[in-house]
Order: sequence, then structure tokens, then C-alpha cells
Amino acid sequence: MIVYTHWRVVLMVLGAVVVASTVLPPLSASATPLASPSASTTTFPDDPERLTLDEALLRFQQHSLELQRSRAQAMEQSARGAQDLAFPNPELEVSHEPLFRGSDRAWEAYAVIHQPIEWPGHRSTEREVATQTHAAAQAGAQVDSLRLVQEAAQAYIAAAAAEAHLTSIETTLHLFERADSTYQRQYAEGEVSGYDIERFRVAYARIINQHAEAELEADDTRRTLNRLIQADTNGAELAPAELPDLEADLPVLHKAQALAKEQRPALRRINAERATAEAAQRVAQQARIPSPTLMGGYKRQSDGFEGMFFGAEIPIPAFDRNRPQIRAEQARVEAAETTHRLLRREIEDEVRTAHAAYTSVTERRTRLATTGASPDALLSQAQAQYDEGEMELSDLLDAAETYAESRSMAIDLKTDQWMRYLDLLRAMGETP
Repeated sequence: MIVYTHWRVVLMVLGAVVVASTVLPPLSASATPLASPSASTTTFPDDPERLTLDEALLRFQQHSLELQRSRAQAMEQSARGAQDLAFPNPELEVSHEPLFRGSDRAWEAYAVIHQPIEWPGHRSTEREVATQTHAAAQAGAQVDSLRLVQEAAQAYIAAAAAEAHLTSIETTLHLFERADSTYQRQYAEGEVSGYDIERFRVAYARIINQHAEAELEADDTRRTLNRLIQADTNGAELAPAELPDLEADLPVLHKAQALAKEQRPALRRINAERATAEAAQRVAQQARIPSPTLMGGYKRQSDGFEGMFFGAEIPIPAFDRNRPQIRAEQARVEAAETTHRLLRREIEDEVRTAHAAYTSVTERRTRLATTGASPDALLSQAQAQYDEGEMELSDLLDAAETYAESRSMAIDLKTDQWMRYLDLLRAMGETP
């Protein structure tokens, strides 16, 4: 019995050693290949609907909750201004007055209509206030629309750029994944040194990290784009089409500044606000002449007398001459005039800055294009030479990293050019 138990223990120990040797990795770190995420493990659908920039902006115009809120607020402001134009309602007064003197009884009954009226000049001035309030509200909605459309266009460009970065990194990652097993075999056969394998591992880890970051960025930017252009965030996912090269014929600086002064809705809004303040100042001045109230009615008495009567009442401006309100409206006019001058300066500087930035990045892209550098041609040539045995694997991987860096620079430049272009359009008061 003791011997049987001893052999059971020996067999269990041997079994544990065998299992451990098959499950646990080797102790040598250099002999263990790096695990990498497959380039196909993206969180995107296999075939999302692709939209051009124009199509995405059209969907944004149709489904944007921010645009709907801005338009509703403009309608509210216009309606409040129009309410001030409503003619005052008449008031009906009905009364019955019993009278007593000893045992004598008497009564009087009245039916009176009160109708406030406004002087003709007062009415036209209030109409001007309502008209300019409506114009300011509409211009304010256009200010919001210009800003929101630019944000949607920038979200589209960012999503397209993120996908281009991801595609570039995936191309490089595929080469490193294929090279991983080759390096492991060459190291095991003594064809490459320990330094070479560790140098490869460092580069491989860097590419894996870059791929993970590119996947996250592409996912985030696409989610932002879908939030902006979709009515239902749970609907089918939309994706940007390939980012095209920008071809735009923009005016010179002084013409761009002139266009901005004509087209910027912010200037139209401040002009309307200034006109509103001036009209409100006139209303405050006219309020020193009170508007009368006309009245007329019918009276009956218990003794049989009855008949119609007419009258008028008007406040006497003995104490309140509306001076503080007039000073407040004057200050409002001066503030609007100052804001108008300040805004014109800011728009000129904004157009100048955006024009210089767009010109700079466009000239940079043009100059780089004249060099004839092509990352795709570089990688294709390197792969061809490697397949023909004219290039070492390490040189091919160096070419792949150079390809990734060059593609990233090209994508960043194209993205920057688009962003600068959108900034300049907004500065001039235009939309894409």
C-alpha cells in the first residue's frame, strides 16, 4: 500500500512537469515572439456607408440638433420682438353702484370701454425696433450656422485623416508581422545577432503601439462625425470617403478682407443691434410724451335717467421724465458702435492670419511635391528588391518605417491645408 501511494505521487509530479513545460513560455525573452494585434481587429463595420464632404454637410444641415436649437432661439427672439407691435387690447368695465339714504334706495350702472392709443410716431419707432430685432436674430442664427458647419467639416476632415493614418500604419504593421517569424528563425539558426533581434523588437513594439493609437483615433473621430451628422446615433455607421486633394482658387488678401466685411453675419448682427439700440433710444425719448386712453360707455340710473358718455385720460409726466432709460439706451448705442469698430478690426486680423496660414501650408505642399518624393514608390521598390534577394530584411523594415513617417507627414500636411482652408472660409463668412 505504501509503495502504491509512492508511485502515485511520482506520476502526479511527472504529469505536472509535462503540463508546465507545454503551457509556460520559455524563460529566454529573446526566443519569444512579440504578440501583436492583427490589423483586421478594427472596431469599424466591414463595409460602412462612405460619404463625401458635401454629402456629410447636407446630412448635418438636415439632422443637426445644434442647428435646430439655434434656429428655434432665433424664432423665439423674432417673435418676442413682433409681440411688441401688437395693438393694445381694449378694456371693458361693468359696475353697479347701490345708493342709500334712510329708507330711500337708488342705484347707478355703468358699462365702459377703455382703449389705449399710441401717437403715430411712437408706433413707427416701435415697428423699427421689432424689425431690427428680427434682423439681429436671423444674423445670430447665421453666426451659429457658420460656426457649426465649420465644426462638422473639421470633424469630417479629422475622421478622413485618421483613417488614412490607420491605413498607412497597417501597411507597415503587416510587413513587421511577416518579418517576425523570419527574424525568429534567423536568430535560432544564428544568422542574425542578439542586437539585431532586440533592435527589431523595439521597432516592432513601436509600430504596434502606433497602430493601437491610430485605431483609437480613427474610432473616436468617426464616432464624433456620426454624432454630428446622424439623426439616430444607433443607426448604421457612416464613414468619410478618401480625403481628396484641395483645389481652391481663393482671392488675394485685400479682396478676402472686403468679402468678410460684406458677408460675415457677425457684422450684420452687430449692425442690426446698433440700429435696434438707436430705435429703442427714440422710443425712450418719445415715452416722455404719454399716450392717452380713450373711453366711452353707457350709464343707467334708478330714477330712469340713462345715456352715453365719453372721456379721455392721459398720464401727467410731472415726476418721471424717463431720463434714466434714455441714458441707458444712449449707452447701449455707444457700446454697439464700439463693438462694431472692434469687430471690424478683429475680422481683418482673422482673415489676415487665416490667409497667411493657408498660403504657407499650400506653398509647403507645392514645394514638397516638386521633389518627386513618393513613399508608395519607396516601399514598392524596397519590396521588389527584397523579393529578388538584393536587400536585407532589416533594410526592408527601415524602408517600411520611412514609408510610415513620410505618409504620416503627407497626411498631416493635407489635413492642415484643409483645416486652414476651412478657417479662411469661415473668416470670410463662407461655408464649404
